Order: sequence, then structure tokens, then C-alpha cells
Amino acid sequence: LAKMEHYMEAFVDKVFTMMEYNAEQDRLLLKKRAAGEEGGGTAQTAGARVRRKACDILVDLCKAPPPCFLNAIGTISERAQALMQSQFISERQRKSLMEAVVASFNAIPDFDQHQELLETLVGSNVTTFESDEVQAIISDPASFAGFGGLLSSETDAQDNRMTFEFICTSLSLALVHTQPQAPAPVKTTANGQGGSGTGGTGEQFACSRITQYCFKSIATMVSCIHALEAADDSPLRGELNYIVDLRHSNLALLVPGLDLDELDAFHLWVDRTQLWVSSLRDSCYVYLRNAALHGVIYDSMDNLQLLANALIPYISKLSSTTMKMLIRHVIAPLERYCPRGGPQLTTVSELLGALYSECTAYFDALSTSPSESSFSAYRQEFLTKEQNEIVEQATRSAAVEAYLDHFAQVFTPMQQNQELGPLAMQFLSEQSTSDPILMFFLQCLRAFSSSIAKKAASTLRKLVPCVLPYDAYHPIILDHIYPAAVSSLTAFGEHDDCLFTLISLVLLCVESFPEHPTVWSGLTFHDEVDELEVQNFMHQMPQLNAKSRRQRLKQILRPVIGTNIGQQYKDQVKVANLKSKLQLPKPPQEDTSTVDLSMIFPD
Repeated sequence: LAKMEHYMEAFVDKVFTMMEYNAEQDRLLLKKRAAGEEGGGTAQTAGARVRRKACDILVDLCKAPPPCFLNAIGTISERAQALMQSQFISERQRKSLMEAVVASFNAIPDFDQHQELLETLVGSNVTTFESDEVQAIISDPASFAGFGGLLSSETDAQDNRMTFEFICTSLSLALVHTQPQAPAPVKTTANGQGGSGTGGTGEQFACSRITQYCFKSIATMVSCIHALEAADDSPLRGELNYIVDLRHSNLALLVPGLDLDELDAFHLWVDRTQLWVSSLRDSCYVYLRNAALHGVIYDSMDNLQLLANALIPYISKLSSTTMKMLIRHVIAPLERYCPRGGPQLTTVSELLGALYSECTAYFDALSTSPSESSFSAYRQEFLTKEQNEIVEQATRSAAVEAYLDHFAQVFTPMQQNQELGPLAMQFLSEQSTSDPILMFFLQCLRAFSSSIAKKAASTLRKLVPCVLPYDAYHPIILDHIYPAAVSSLTAFGEHDDCLFTLISLVLLCVESFPEHPTVWSGLTFHDEVDELEVQNFMHQMPQLNAKSRRQRLKQILRPVIGTNIGQQYKDQVKVANLKSKLQLPKPPQEDTSTVDLSMIFPD
């Protein structure tokens, strides 16, 4: 590092020189490949590998700068912005350059200067994005589809796509890679630790004004993208619905052995169009996640209303893949960084209650809808009916698990006193949020798969002890959670990894209310369960340790617990005239008593 100060200028110059290595020649090569004049498919050239490595080096340098780095920030920013205007570099290279410049600004100690440099960096993109022309495009799904060339493979809309993608990507990168002026003393968690009374983490970010200024446009674009996928009057409904379906490469990840031959011109256009739409959607989601982290979403009722209009009308018809991304990047951060008290928390709780209700209804419909409903003509070109079922099962499970993982974090007890956090208690105390959360957990215990039932039971095992001191929650445990856990034993108890968690949840309810009639009726509802054994177990339970209680309860409920396939078809091997044990004759042992040791160890 001591020598780095003398060589920093030459080092930066070398890195930027490598970023342009063979860029023009490779651009011509790619055009020939696209026109079918050159073979080689999509193989990466040697020049592209050099340029990618140079970008990675610059990003690493800007994220972990040496002490002498401050003097090089101006040079890096100027050269990076000039290179981003070149027509010969790739979109990935532009993103890396933007990431490096944003990260380099974090080394500037003066907050106002940091803020000014960021706004100058993305100023042209913000101006374009907020223009009347662009606003008219993103406000109308049909105009957006025509602008992006989504309606026909004959339309050349590559320049339009690159413009929109770089605008959204640059804005999201500016938010993601801008570090706060000073880190918060306590990490903000989903169960209520840390945070701010007005929302966000309570930290000061140099990009907050950009976040606030573009929030309305981002919410409008999210609404437009959702409308393309879910609205009844979407221009992509019907035959063009494959534009918002999974890409061929994503299908290949979910289905082993799927043919990955080179795509023809039409399917290559479909793949690139799908990639563009999903990239825009993901960039907007990342923007909204950081808007919650910075507290911008909670600044006004208008922002919350814009977000509600972009999400609630379309949730019921989104794909499982989009739903998973929406939960992880929008709904979960919206809850995690919400205000920690006051009227703002009540307002956010109402919005979250509406979102939770829509999500719960979505997963309820998902658990009953057949996988054939998604077997479109586009998928039939690549998948069989059985392979489509595999894809649907994987994508649906991923969406449910994303939602379930979010609530597992919300209802994680505080480490200090093993009680639920303030946000968890807030959501449980309000009917608008508690009812859909409870319904979702009951769905997970009964309707999906053993792995999901296990995760739900594991979270409820932590939740039930925390709410036992409050009498208001006793009917919920006895009338809903306990019967659902017993029912889940019948559906998924055959899986050993799930059996322990479900038995533990049932036992927890039994131990909490040993004399309640609901507990007795829940254990004896099956005709094959011995009531005398149940009675003896309830009487002897105080004298048994935890392990003995689980084993005893498992024996009592054995008629209720399902049997796995291996046990159902298990049979003893029977071979006629087979000896019980085959013994080979032992070789005779030699007499070594007369061996002379001098023959073995001569002098």
C-alpha cells in the first residue's frame, strides 16, 4: 500500500486500457454471429474475458480502496462515464463501471459532496426517466409493449431496450452500493430490533433524494410490468404470454436432461425478450427494497398508495417465480424497515394486512390449481407433461418457502428475553394482519409438502410459547394450530425428518393445555387410537422427560401417522433351500512350536 500511491495513476490507466481490449473487433464478430455469417454460437472471446477481468479488478479496488485512493476518484469517475458512452462495450461492462463509480464515492468523507457527485452521475438517466415521453410509455402497458418490441419478432427495439434497462439498472445500483454516512448502532431485523420511528434503518444515505425523486416513476413501471403479466386486458395475454414465462435456461435448471441445443432465431428473440422484461422487473424490485431501507416509502401516504396500486390488483394472477421475487425484495423489506411506532406504523400495518390477505388467497388457490393450467404451447415445445409438473412443483414450492422464511424471521424471539419482538406482537394484535398470517400457516401445515410443513411447524414451535401468557391467543392455539398439526401428521408424518417437528408441536400444545377437552378430542378422534393409552399418557406425562414424552406420543398416534412407501411395500426376502449362514471351512493351522528362531533371524 505504501508503493501504491506512486503507481495508482498508472494502474488505473492500465485497467481502463484493458477494458477496451479488442472491443471493436468483438462487436463486429457478434454482429456476424447474429446474422448467421459466423459460427461459434455464443462462446466468449478472449478479448471479452480480458475486459471482464479488468472490470472485476476495478470494482474490487473501489469497494476496498487503499489509503491513497481518494486522489484517483475523479479520474476513475471521468474515464468510467466516458467509457459507458461507447457503443463497443457490453451491458454487463456498463453495469460494472456504474457499480465501481458508485462504490468509489463512498470513500468521500464530505456528505454533501458525495450527494452531489451521485446526483451528477445519474442525472441524465433521471432526466430521461422523468420526461413526459417516457412517462407516457410506462403508464400504458400497450405502449410499453410496443416500445420494447414485445409484440413481434420483426420489430427492432434493441436501442429502446438498452435505454430502459440501463436507466433502471443505474438507479438500482446507485441505491444498492451507496453506503450510509454512519452505520446504525443496532441492526434492523424483521422481528423489530433496531430501525427508526419514521421508517428505514435511521441511517443517512447520500442517494435518498434520488430515491424520493424517482419513486413515483418506479412504482408506475412496476404496475405496468405487473399489468403485462396479470391484467385481463394485457397485450401479452393469450399466445404472447410466453414473454413473461420462464426462460429456456431456467427450465433447464429445473428439469435434468432438458435439451440445450442452440435456439433458432425466433426462440432466441423470445429468450432475449424474456430476459429484458425480467431484468427490468428485478431492477425495480431492488429499487423498492432500498427505498424501504432508506425510509423513503414511509415518508408520505402518497408513496404507500402508489405501492399499493402497483401490487394489490395483480397479486392473484402473478406467476410463482414473480411472486417469489416480489416477496423477497418488496413485501419482506416493507415489513422489516417499517416505522417502529406511531400513526405511521398503523398505516403500514393496514397496507401489509391487505398484501398478506392477497398473498394468502394466492397460495390457497395455488394449492388447489392443477399444474396443467400452466402447460402452455410454448412449454410444450420443450417439456413433456411430467416435466412441466416438475417445473410447477419447484416454482410453487420456492414461492411458498420465500413467504414462509419471511414469517420465520418475523416470529423469531428476541435473543435477550426469548419474547416476540414488537413488530411481531403488533401484527398478531391486529386482525387485519393476524388472520391472513394464521391462515397461511394452516395452509403450510396441510396443503403443500413435507418440507414446507416442517418449516411451518418449526416456526410455530417458537411462536406458541411466546404467546401462551396472553389468554387471547389460547383459542387460536386450541381451535386452529393444534388440529392442523395433528392433521399434518396424517398427511406428512410418514417422512422421518418431518415427524419429529410435528410431534414436538403437538406435544407442546398438549403440555400447554393438558386438561382441556379439545386436547383429548384431538388425540382420540381416530378410531384406531386407544383411549386408555391416551388417558395413561396424560396421567404419567408429568413424570416423563421430554424425549420419553415424544416417543410415547408417537406410539399412541402411530395409527394416525402415515406410512412411507418403503414401509408400505416392505417384505421379507424368501429363498427356498437357502442355508441360514454359509460357513467356509477354515484352513488347518500349522504347528510352529518346533520352529527354530535362528532360521528366521540369522546372524
